[in-house]
Amino acid sequence: MKNYNTIGILCEYDPFHNGHAHHIAYTRAMMGPESVIICVMSGNFTQRGAFAMFSKHSRARCALSAADIVFEMPLSGSLSSSEDFALQGVRILNAVGADYISFGSEVGEIAPLEAAAEAMLTKEFSALIVKKLKSGSSYASCAQAALGEMLPDISHVLKTPNNLLGIEYIKAIRRTGSGIIPFTLKREPFVPGDPLRTSSSAVRRLLLEGSDVSPFVPEATAEMIREEFSARIAPVLQSNCTKALMHSLRSLSSEQIAKLPRCGEGLENKLKNVCREAGSPERVVEMLKSKRYAQSRLRRLVLCAVLGLDRDFMSQEPAYIRLLGANRKGREFLHARAGGFKLPVLTKPASVKHLSGKARSQFEAVVRATDVFELARPGLEARPGGLEWKCSPIMIP
Repeated sequence: MKNYNTIGILCEYDPFHNGHAHHIAYTRAMMGPESVIICVMSGNFTQRGAFAMFSKHSRARCALSAADIVFEMPLSGSLSSSEDFALQGVRILNAVGADYISFGSEVGEIAPLEAAAEAMLTKEFSALIVKKLKSGSSYASCAQAALGEMLPDISHVLKTPNNLLGIEYIKAIRRTGSGIIPFTLKREPFVPGDPLRTSSSAVRRLLLEGSDVSPFVPEATAEMIREEFSARIAPVLQSNCTKALMHSLRSLSSEQIAKLPRCGEGLENKLKNVCREAGSPERVVEMLKSKRYAQSRLRRLVLCAVLGLDRDFMSQEPAYIRLLGANRKGREFLHARAGGFKLPVLTKPASVKHLSGKARSQFEAVVRATDVFELARPGLEARPGGLEWKCSPIMIP
């Protein structure tokens, strides 16, 4: 009989910093030292619509200094809105039998987040959103206004990003009929120079400035950064392959653009025209941005276009689970649950031949995406293709 809790964390860890380590340590302390911490982490592209600064396997190794297992978030989650990021991540957690999902939030309490999630799943909320979107405002601002009309006492929870993501996790649990229990800890505000109250964006900014980030990250991350910067395989930056990306964008047909996710209402025509004029993906986003379209949404759209991820692909449920790494406890969990997962677990590239048609096509999309990712490394000599067929999971003793 199982005598431990399995706790899921949906994450990106670009890079893994002290705040992330604290989150995992706090969760383990609250749930018991025997608990298994399962991370579902974005791969080589992130939800903000960017290349990850470090590869998924490098980030997984850092995460395993605190967590037990790291699975890969499907591309259909990592390059989607927070709603779909949450939905695809929860689907993975459902498939592996997680008991809880743990996340940080500014409010630090589950009750108001659950109330907001329940309200946002109603027909009344949907009707209000449709009405308010006609003003041309962004979905986020319309959602806050709609919730303010329905539940004025808690509408403030939509003003901060981690609350919003927590609400999406709870909505995903409800939408999938999951038995996963949400658990939150209070996310302290970012404080410049504070080793614990830092953020991934702050660490990335310091790295690009050439500053020392060792006070803000665990030793495993600091060591990885030193090694990869020295070997010129990091930082991975979109600007390192601008010409290749623009060639892909300008080669798109009108039919291909029309099939991109969330690319309607005339946006497809604007994208086609802008790609002819702009000299970089960043400039494409700059020329497309408006009150209606958030920059993160446009950045994700551009990456989906480059990677050939159409609306049909992005709407698919995960058909397999990719293991990025595990420690000893994680491997014991995988062995104990062998054959009990609701989706096949890909533990090595050679196992791809056993995947179904849909799972195989999803994996091949990841292969193509990683080939593009490798072009963005700083050293020309460090840009091989086909790595997805060669990389095995990280196994920590």
